[in-house]
Amino acid sequence: MALSKSEVLVQRICRSLRRTDNEFALFFVVVNLPVARRELARQVRECFAQPVVELAVPAEGFSEETLDGWLLPQLEEAAQDAVVFLYDLDRMLPAENKPLLHFLQQVNWRRSALAAIKRPLVIWLPRFALDKLAEYAPDFYDWYSNVYELASPAEELAQISDGFKAEFGTEVHPAERLSRAEKQEWLHTLTALLDEHPESNGYRARLLNDLGGMHNTIGNLDDALELYEQSLEVWQQVDDKIGIGRTFCNISQIYHDKNELDTALRYLEKALAIQQEAGDNLGESVTLNNMSQIYKIRGNFDSALELLKTTLEIKVETGDGVGSGCVLNNIAQIYMAKGDDDIALKFLEQSLNINENIGNESGIGVVLNNISQIYKAKGDLDIASEYLKNALKIQQEIGDRANEGLFLNNLAGLYEEPGRYTEAESLYQQ
Repeated sequence: MALSKSEVLVQRICRSLRRTDNEFALFFVVVNLPVARRELARQVRECFAQPVVELAVPAEGFSEETLDGWLLPQLEEAAQDAVVFLYDLDRMLPAENKPLLHFLQQVNWRRSALAAIKRPLVIWLPRFALDKLAEYAPDFYDWYSNVYELASPAEELAQISDGFKAEFGTEVHPAERLSRAEKQEWLHTLTALLDEHPESNGYRARLLNDLGGMHNTIGNLDDALELYEQSLEVWQQVDDKIGIGRTFCNISQIYHDKNELDTALRYLEKALAIQQEAGDNLGESVTLNNMSQIYKIRGNFDSALELLKTTLEIKVETGDGVGSGCVLNNIAQIYMAKGDDDIALKFLEQSLNINENIGNESGIGVVLNNISQIYKAKGDLDIASEYLKNALKIQQEIGDRANEGLFLNNLAGLYEEPGRYTEAESLYQQ
């Protein structure tokens, strides 16, 4: 009976390890997705007669500045004939370019120090991590004795993809409820999925878009922009006008965050034209809303309101309750900026009513916070505090960490005004 690809690969890895004669040698085993990586490692352990020391880089990384500085103390009590399996090195590859380059340069410069382990070292990692090593730590990379690679099983890819779709399709975007370390994990997972889907199609374009969005949430604007542009290229190749329009909108957000508002507005105008041509009502409403925010920043409140009212019409026509509540909230923000708090409060009450009717907890929390800000401006601090506490409770229940932090900050500000400094300080600390 013919051996499977994984069985053949296991035998090759075991033969190579035996030939090292317990001297230092460096091997890379490339398996993109974690479950398949662990399974292949288990098979290698079973076929290999010598001891194996398995070490995983902790989720929080390690405090030492260098890889060898962390690795060598872990092996002080290991058997002399043990092989070392190292997992999760990709956790030490930050998304931001500067710390990434620093870490990889240290790996490159101190590669000879790793030979002090005096044992074969097998590093298990996804393809994107190996590519980073090859690009930014070329001397270390070129030191390898062999590289082995196994494509991930189709069923695991389907499982990860389903999890990805479920995670990114929830009411609160994962970027709003995850810690920075958890976002880093998602960045690596999405990058691994990209490696498994090299063909130009809508799925890859969406992956690029979501990866760009995750980079954007942690402030990697240039990386986000590059990914959005790659996504745009794929959408154009497959002639998906809805994808093109929405990616133009995402690109505009990067320029908005860079405070390059003219460029942001140009991309929004491009998005609007193609969305109207394609009949993408949802995309059109998002674009109009984003254009209104630029007009608001520039103090052109009448134009901003006009765009938002058009957006609201689309939301109502398409039965988008969540969107209608959001737009009503944004209209209220314009009136607040104009100083018309009573009119703003009426729009916020309409938004709150819609969000409560459809059970949109995230929207309810945001509106309650904004209502509290109006009562704060009126000097009704007790009423403002009650609204804000209710808003905070909701965000904690649904796990929206970003808004939880914002609302804690706002509540601290309320306590600070009447001189409740101890309580305010505690909330600021939280």
